[in-house]
Amino acid sequence: MDRIVIHPPGHPLLLGAYIVLSLGLAFLASAIVLEATGGGLYAGLVSMLVLLSPALSFVNIVVKEVEGENALELGIEYMVIYGLPLPVPRLRYTRRRTLIAVNVGGAVIPVLVSLILLALLYPSSGLRLLEASTVSTIVTMIVTFLFSRTVPGVGIVVPAILPPMVSSIISVLYLGGGVEAGVAAFTGGALGSLLGADVLRLLKDLRRLNAPLVSIGGAGVFDGIYLSAILGFILAY
Repeated sequence: MDRIVIHPPGHPLLLGAYIVLSLGLAFLASAIVLEATGGGLYAGLVSMLVLLSPALSFVNIVVKEVEGENALELGIEYMVIYGLPLPVPRLRYTRRRTLIAVNVGGAVIPVLVSLILLALLYPSSGLRLLEASTVSTIVTMIVTFLFSRTVPGVGIVVPAILPPMVSSIISVLYLGGGVEAGVAAFTGGALGSLLGADVLRLLKDLRRLNAPLVSIGGAGVFDGIYLSAILGFILAY
């Protein structure tokens, strides 16, 4: 089994819009991060990771393979009779399997950025930032789980704007805006989406998915975790 799967995050015809939107938001978020933290090594690392995220959203690391039940499928075979190929229906059993993967650009990077931002701002913000980030994460996780849906053969879907709106509202109410609220919103958008739309929904509906690849952090054209985190940061800031 290949451990690395290269898979586009959306339909090829929409990849241009995905890349433009992702890079535009990433540049804006990077500028805000550099301004808010005053530059430095870690702020530069955060900006680089944010900018790399759209490109690495094509990369999935397979962490588990789940065997499904045998499925009866109708196939067509051709037999040549009197020189003519005639279609003949055939029933056959196939063994289905689902690959569970973690998306690098949509899950790994947002989580790393969240941890780095929290570490950068903790000395000046203290426990209040951690409390706001925790509350934002929990509320976003619950709301995202409730509104997410399992589409057999496709994966887990959730309204793209919902997680960033929830995480940013909670963060602003808790911290009143500014860079701390932005970081709390980023953390809530990233971890809340990851836990609510992917982990919890995956645990509940894995057998119903019936999809060949389930990518945690890879949620279609507008990658759920990545864009939720970025939009939440910008909306709150």
